[in-house]
Amino acid sequence: MDARTQTLLQDLFRREGRSLLQYLAESFPWTPSDRQAAVRQLHQLAAQQRQSAVKLAHFLERHHVALPYLGAFPMDFTTINFIGLDFAVPLLVKDEQEAVAELERDLDQVTDAEARKLLQELLHEKRQLLKELEALGTGLPATTLR
Repeated sequence: MDARTQTLLQDLFRREGRSLLQYLAESFPWTPSDRQAAVRQLHQLAAQQRQSAVKLAHFLERHHVALPYLGAFPMDFTTINFIGLDFAVPLLVKDEQEAVAELERDLDQVTDAEARKLLQELLHEKRQLLKELEALGTGLPATTLR
């Protein structure tokens, strides 16, 4: 595997580990008691995303590529602490749409067959995650931004 592919996969691992979904799953968005099922689903989606990152980590380890230091979550995430789930889900959908587009660009740059196969699997999982986030948003009241 070439150095560019290694760096790309390490960057992907870091992005997945410090995604908005991971942040919100740890920050417990506010939700009324009658919508706790939506919070549980959010946590399940975050767990699915972590499993994809674990799959990527195993691939890197098998190829003797060091796992990168994840570091802190992006500072701009702190501006959305203590928000309601109805406000959070549209942000998550937008973030995942951008992540899908970025992964598609990454895939175009990888020539290693085994790495391409992994990225195609991860892209499929990410698209499925996006669909589930969009579905989660349809069950929540619309948020108006002021």
